[in-house]
Amino acid sequence: MSIAEGGPKGIDPSVAKSRSTLHRTDSDLLGYREVRKINEAVAAVNVEADMPVDWQDRIKEVVAGSGKLVELPGGKVSTSLEKANFTTVYKVVKGQDIEEKLPWLYELYQGTFKDLVSEVAGIPMEVDKDKKFGININTLTKDMQKDGYELHTDINPWTGLLAVTTINEGDGGELVLISPKGRPMITRPQAGWLYIFDGRNHPHKVKLLRQEGKTDTRITVPMDYVNVGWYPKRPPDLEAIFGNGNGGNNKSIGSLDI
Repeated sequence: MSIAEGGPKGIDPSVAKSRSTLHRTDSDLLGYREVRKINEAVAAVNVEADMPVDWQDRIKEVVAGSGKLVELPGGKVSTSLEKANFTTVYKVVKGQDIEEKLPWLYELYQGTFKDLVSEVAGIPMEVDKDKKFGININTLTKDMQKDGYELHTDINPWTGLLAVTTINEGDGGELVLISPKGRPMITRPQAGWLYIFDGRNHPHKVKLLRQEGKTDTRITVPMDYVNVGWYPKRPPDLEAIFGNGNGGNNKSIGSLDI
């Protein structure tokens, strides 16, 4: 059962928090996990047990050593839905660096996380063959941010978003997905949880971290998943998310006041 049909398999959509057995037909690798239906577009799975003890510190070290600072104007890439006066400022770590420096995380992307996304999507999924785009680490901080992370859509059908840091109420930094009817749906990522959603059909953005909030840094690991045998054709302007290329024109709907 997909989210659109009421949530992940085994989850009663009327229950905000429940426990379910998620498994592949060929093994019990996924075992028992805590699963939450955050809203009509987002399911979350607790994956902290899959992580090394010091997993957050390892990721932060790679961000510090390999993260590239990017300033992305609205409309710079064809997936952007922002106007040119909106600026996203963040650090990004590309997939090749993750494969090299965090091999355990790359293996989770290819294995366990892929299986979880497939379970929620209701169909088999596979990882993006383009390593650079397939998995990244994105970091927003109070001192570097300008307007949050721009409203955009994804090229890939499904996204798994691993939260490395926790966003509490009042911190800002919420993930906002827009429903087909234009209704904003709010998610506050919690460290050690994998958030699964269809980002191609739900425009989404990240709100500014609030200066009065307790969280100074927001780190997430977005992972692209595609239908088996289908590979996305990315326009060249998407290189701009890594601080490369000249970018292109967008179809801006402006920044939503949410």
